[in-house]
Amino acid sequence: LFIILMFVAMFGGCGKTDSTQEQQELVFWHVMSDQKGVALREIIDAYNATNPTMKIRAEFVGDYDTLYRKTMAALLAKRPPDLAMAYSNMVTEYMKYQAVADLTPYLDAEPKQDVQDFYPVFLEDSRFPAFENKLLSMPFTKSILMLYYNVDMLKEIGFDVPPATWDQFVAACKAIKAKRNISPLAFARDASTFDGLVFSFGGEVYDPKSQKTLFDQPATLQALKLLRDLFDQELAHETAYGTYDDRNDFVSENAAFFIRSSTSRPYVKELVGIKFNWSATVLPHDKTLKEPRTVLFGPNLCIFKKDAAREKAAWDFVRYFTSPDVSAKWAVKSGYLPVRKSALQQPMIQTFLNEHPANRETINIIPWAHPEPGVRGWQEVRSLLEKFSSQVITKTQPPEEAAADLQRQALEVLKN
Repeated sequence: LFIILMFVAMFGGCGKTDSTQEQQELVFWHVMSDQKGVALREIIDAYNATNPTMKIRAEFVGDYDTLYRKTMAALLAKRPPDLAMAYSNMVTEYMKYQAVADLTPYLDAEPKQDVQDFYPVFLEDSRFPAFENKLLSMPFTKSILMLYYNVDMLKEIGFDVPPATWDQFVAACKAIKAKRNISPLAFARDASTFDGLVFSFGGEVYDPKSQKTLFDQPATLQALKLLRDLFDQELAHETAYGTYDDRNDFVSENAAFFIRSSTSRPYVKELVGIKFNWSATVLPHDKTLKEPRTVLFGPNLCIFKKDAAREKAAWDFVRYFTSPDVSAKWAVKSGYLPVRKSALQQPMIQTFLNEHPANRETINIIPWAHPEPGVRGWQEVRSLLEKFSSQVITKTQPPEEAAADLQRQALEVLKN
């Protein structure tokens, strides 16, 4: 709260201005740096060169936590940007001020074939049941939780394809451990990874109708038991929290598997080089399920309520950014997924998909991706997921007790 108040003071101290330049520009707050930042800048420059009604002024604000705090402060000061990147749970917090524009009328005005061209799960992630299912954002940086695997190590133990079920995964880990004397899974503890495990056992983590968490369901216990079994048998090792040591262990062949977002692909490709063959695929799933399931990642773009002209101008930029050709360019240069199906027809993305099997696999598994809850308080629930998965991994708590405590504490968080 103190940090937010500091931001409020900063905004207040700046004073208001009615300059012609500010009136003709839309402010867009983002966190894209390095190569992603360069790609975003190129796209914005190309958009501004089309002489739109209002040009985009992109402002890099740091990490997601800073973005959230700065936006909350701007809302308190009644001086938000025109557009901003936002995870779903951030949007729900902004709606305390009824500050986010409903984009439903704009999308409904688009040609039907264009709307249907979006991957359904991406639009689903932008709708909010808690707010009458309004479309409060649009797809921006989408990625998928994937299992990265060493193709050569799997072939050594007779696996020509990656393990499809968790039983097959455990069997593969045992065989690799026996042959290589390594702990095959480099595990980075993360709330989204745990959600992915729950999904892979056929479960859900939140029910929007009852507005309650579902960690008392069998899938949560199965996920926790899987973690306990993997660590008990030394088939997995936990890497330092908040680092990329899981990826580093994979690259150095001290692990055969790690679980990360699809955005890790370009980094793995660069670091591995020609040392060994690797790829990535959807998470293994419970043998009773007909299809796999995994997590959909990524913040979206939201437009803050201003006058009608500014909102329409902001929509024009969103419309441009999500067009098939721009979506393809963004996917190739950033490593994120294209948000439109027809983007796959663009020559540049076809070349990209053919460069490595993992690139095409990300597209294949989009139908199996599920968004995480975008409700107020979920960030604190995420901390609980990491806490109790750690309790199980370190044998501080048995899975049954951890699942019960997780459900109880998560319900209390959302209640408050």
